[in-house]
Parts: sequence; structure tokens; C-alpha cells
Amino acid sequence: MVAWEFFSRARIGEHRPMKKALQQLLLDRQLEMAFQPIWDLREDRVLGYEALVRPPAHYGFSGPEQLFNVAHGSKMAHELDVLCFESIVRSVKVRAVQGFLIARPAIAQTADFNDDALRNRLTSSKLTA
Repeated sequence: MVAWEFFSRARIGEHRPMKKALQQLLLDRQLEMAFQPIWDLREDRVLGYEALVRPPAHYGFSGPEQLFNVAHGSKMAHELDVLCFESIVRSVKVRAVQGFLIARPAIAQTADFNDDALRNRLTSSKLTA
């Protein structure tokens, strides 16, 4: 118990300097997206893409792992998930990505991102679920 409490406090302390950076990123609504192709090797064609989120370098995060760890430690994971979803949809539209898309499903488990709400958001963005 004592070891867990020390570890938890140390991890929370790690997030304090980056919490403001996360808050600013959420206010600015800025994330960079990368799309990793998923290949059908037999047919030698792209079937779809995995959406990968990258924090812009000027916010100071070492990468997506630190970004999501800070969000969880700062209790802002849901806000970051929503921003990720919006950024993915915007990037798919701009880049005209074809095929299926794999994205982090955590937001799909919340009340405001249930199946119907997700379908409505995609439809309003002129994408299909």
C-alpha cells in the first residue's frame, strides 16, 4: 500500500508541468494526424488505415504516450478523446482517406459517444460508420 501510494503520487507529480500544455492543446484544438496503411499482402493493396495521433512538438510532449498519460493523470482523458475523434474526422475529410479506419475506441464507451451518437456525428461529417 505504501509503495503504491508513493508511486501514484510520483506519477501525478510528473504530470503537473505538462498539465498546462495539455490544457492549451485542448483549447487550441491542435493535434497532428498520421495514417498507417493496413495492407492486404495477397492483393498488394491498402485495405484501410489506422489513425495515429501526434501532439505538435511546440507543446513539449515527448509523444502520444506522454500526452495520453498526462490526460489520464489530469482527468482530461475524455476531452482528449473527443479532440482525437474530431481531428480524425477532419483529417479523413481533408485527405480523402478511402477504406476502413481504425481509431482508439475508448470514447465509444461513453454516453455521449454511444453507437447512435457516433453514427450521427459521422453522418453529419458526411462519413459512414
